[in-house]
Formats: sequence, C-alpha cells, structure tokens
Amino acid sequence: MMHNEMHKLQAILYAFANRFSKAEDLANLKGVISLTLLGQMLREDGKIEGKIESILDLLGELGEIPIALKERIKKETNIEVLSKLLRYAAKCKSIDEFIQKNW
Repeated sequence: MMHNEMHKLQAILYAFANRFSKAEDLANLKGVISLTLLGQMLREDGKIEGKIESILDLLGELGEIPIALKERIKKETNIEVLSKLLRYAAKCKSIDEFIQKNW
C-alpha cells in the first residue's frame, strides 16, 4: 500500500474509532489492530517517519539541506537504509560529508 494511502487509512480508522467508541473500547481496539497486518504496517510506517524526521533534524543543524537530498531521504522506505543514514547523519560534520558518504 502506498505511503499516502496508509496515512489516509490510518486517519479514517482513528476517526471511526473516536466517533463510535468509548475510551475503554479504544484501548481494546488499539490492541486488536496492533496484532493485525495493518497494525504491523502502521507501526513500521511510524518508525520510518520517525527516522526520516530525525535524519532531517540532524542534517538541518548542519545547514540548509538541498531539496534533492531532502526529497530522496523522504522517499526512502527501507528501515535498514534509514537506520544507516541516521547513524551517518549523527556523525557527519557537514551536509557535504553526509552526501559523499551516502550518495
């Protein structure tokens, strides 16, 4: 499922659950969803988004991030690649160094 479609589906699920459920039912629903393939996909999607945000935050502290680099990072969906990029971003002294190590 495409990234944007996952966000739309997640928003629909939360809106539906919030509209028709009590607080205690929401906790049960969250537990049930987390056991499904959809729940696993949503968790993975959250991890990906978190890593992308962290990489961009670290690089942003080094200077202005070139648009092409920012877009390339945002399009990455492999969690292992993002983990590697995050480690590099934490060690680099400049955006140019990051680019040379990774692309």
